[in-house]
Amino acid sequence: MRRAEDVFVMTLGSTQATRNGVPFQMDVAPYAENNRTYIPIRYIAEFFGQKVEWIGEQQHVRITEDKSVAEGSNLEHWALAMSAVLNYENNPHEAMLFGGKQRFGTDPVGGTSTNQLGMTGPDMGRKILREGWGITDRAALLDTAGTLSTGSDAWDLFRVSTLAQWGYLAGFVTYREALEVVEPAARKVCQLYGSWKEAYTDYLTGWVNWSGQTASDVWQTSRGQLYQTILEDPAMAHILDDTLFRDGVIGLPGGN
Repeated sequence: MRRAEDVFVMTLGSTQATRNGVPFQMDVAPYAENNRTYIPIRYIAEFFGQKVEWIGEQQHVRITEDKSVAEGSNLEHWALAMSAVLNYENNPHEAMLFGGKQRFGTDPVGGTSTNQLGMTGPDMGRKILREGWGITDRAALLDTAGTLSTGSDAWDLFRVSTLAQWGYLAGFVTYREALEVVEPAARKVCQLYGSWKEAYTDYLTGWVNWSGQTASDVWQTSRGQLYQTILEDPAMAHILDDTLFRDGVIGLPGGN
């Protein structure tokens, strides 16, 4: 996991920079003009685990998440299944995406939209974490997820996955770091349950108790009904795949 003290340093007018104190050479230097500072985006993007491509025919740069860091791992699939109901409740049209929403769009981060579905991914992630959890930075996110990972039921363990994905949307953790946060919780879920219906029965029981509801059948609650809706949604049904329990948790390349 990226350390909290990781530092990338650039100096105006110089092509010399450092990553965590290790010097390296850039091909262009950052500069200031008209009260704005311009930096070579490739180096910053790659430092945060992004893939940078130059699209010549369109004359623009495309920055996307470099998911090759998880090649061979099924942790994203575990994460999506653990958070399927809550992601679907928040944003049914993008619940199949890691984080439950497109991370970036055409609007700038920090825009004026108050509609959660119309926000950028970072704005939505930060809003949910701030208003629902009182989490406003990386350290608080990791601390809360770490505490929940010590739990022994789906209610706590599933919330590790949603926190990791919202933290990813918010920009508090990278894609790889989010999956590293999910891994210990996913391993417990794999050990404790044999199917997603069994795991979600436990999760829904925890949710009903937490919310103070009275329910003789947790599957008749709003989230219980959402589970069934997901199974009937062609874009989502594959996420709740019980073969994950047979295959087990396949960790990240180079992980412990």
